[in-house]
Amino acid sequence: MMEQKYELSPFKNLLLALHTAFVIFVDGNILFNYYWCVVTKHNGPKYDQVVRVLAQRTGLLYPETPAQMQQYRQDYEDRIFLRMHRRMARSETAGRVVDGSNVVQRHATTASSVKVETGNTQQKKESLRAWMIMGPFEWGYCRETNQPKPPRSHFDHVSRKLVLNLDHYCPWMFNAIGYFNYRFFVTFLIFIFVGMLYGVLISLEPFLLIGSEEYKKQYKMEKRLGMKPKRLSPMLPFRDEKMLVTLCFMLCAAVGAAVLLLGGFHVYLTLTGQTTIEFHANLSHRRRAKSINKKWSNPYSLGSLHANWDQVFGKRRPWICGLLPSARDPEYLPMPVLGRLSRVDEESLCASFDGGGV
Repeated sequence: MMEQKYELSPFKNLLLALHTAFVIFVDGNILFNYYWCVVTKHNGPKYDQVVRVLAQRTGLLYPETPAQMQQYRQDYEDRIFLRMHRRMARSETAGRVVDGSNVVQRHATTASSVKVETGNTQQKKESLRAWMIMGPFEWGYCRETNQPKPPRSHFDHVSRKLVLNLDHYCPWMFNAIGYFNYRFFVTFLIFIFVGMLYGVLISLEPFLLIGSEEYKKQYKMEKRLGMKPKRLSPMLPFRDEKMLVTLCFMLCAAVGAAVLLLGGFHVYLTLTGQTTIEFHANLSHRRRAKSINKKWSNPYSLGSLHANWDQVFGKRRPWICGLLPSARDPEYLPMPVLGRLSRVDEESLCASFDGGGV
């Protein structure tokens, strides 16, 4: 169809070559980003390097020996136990206030939620996750992996790994989406949408011509001659192309619409410095802040769309260069340090850091 469309143009071969090159470019980017999204690991030497650098920048003395790890875990559980019960004590239905002398009970109460007793019945008053009552820049502890839990990280129960900046587990990628492969995931969605948009645009005209008087006339000519005549118009499909054109248009439109919603949401998360988990947590924080006439702001946002984009895609100029195929590691740490981007490979910024505990 497109050969006939450009038949009278002196740039016919160039235009057809550009179409072919564009398709190869888009398909290549889709396959490239899908591959790296699947094979990227969330543990190993790269993870250890980033975590140690992050600990240094935030002033955490990272535990190295089993004894240090045990002490770190005990301090963490004591801290979380007291915070959970202080929050329960502040609620109107709390049965009693728990003081520091009850710290010995922490192993039974610092799991996924806190339960308090009222009379002879045990009633769950409030479900609290430990990370929900920690400061945004405060380190925790992962019971599943027995290691310090960096800010913004979560344990993925499918891949059984502690993932930096965990967004979600993607069954289509057979992998968790987090710090090391989030750029590949977002870029994959963007190029999928671009490919679907291209498919819609080139199949729209043939799709709209199906059922037209011109199509019926060509159909009768084809049937009478027993062979395909020259198309009455360049983008007019033959009868054996009707199903292919319809399938192409409908499939590209449906997948494109779905990916537009998903990809648009993740571009929004990138520009606002959030993950999907943090997006839902921030909604809860905003509702709670609004109830007491306060305003909640995302602590991981750098204050501008440009800087938040750089946090994920690196400082490429122009910004669209960040979408080009590249297997480079993340340029910046998983979170801002002292309110600004912090490169993984730069000198230590500070000897101590306020973790912002609540």
